[in-house]
Amino acid sequence: TVILDQTNINFVVDAGKDNLFFVCPLTLYHIIDNTSPFFELAMDTLHQQEFELVVFLDGVAESTSASCQVRTSYIPHEIKWGYSFLPVISRTKEGKYCVDFSNFAKIVPVTTPHCAQCFHNEKAHNHQYTKTGIDNPGFEVIDIHDPIGFTKM
Repeated sequence: TVILDQTNINFVVDAGKDNLFFVCPLTLYHIIDNTSPFFELAMDTLHQQEFELVVFLDGVAESTSASCQVRTSYIPHEIKWGYSFLPVISRTKEGKYCVDFSNFAKIVPVTTPHCAQCFHNEKAHNHQYTKTGIDNPGFEVIDIHDPIGFTKM
């Protein structure tokens, strides 16, 4: 028997408000607090859960009024606890913007609480989950002076 339970989840974007401007890559994220359906989850029990997070993104091109809808989904094994995306947009020492598409979808570990309760109630839960290194051992961060093959903005 498959039980269907739909729950709306609020997402926040790293730039802008409700109107997204897709000139640059954007990161949408969900804040896990006591109103989140993920509040009871922990890093070591996430992959034992049975759910699917389905994300819909609706948009309208203002110049043509054409609508677009994108849908994707994630199961627990596809969710990375304690990771953050590498930046795609950077500035050279000369002040020029560069878009490094080789960093697209690359992640690095960040210090993250073991569970949301650890973050919101540190006295009751006082253990941190920390990783060092990155997901791709061959990746190197380099100083780029005049990038070749990058998209300049």
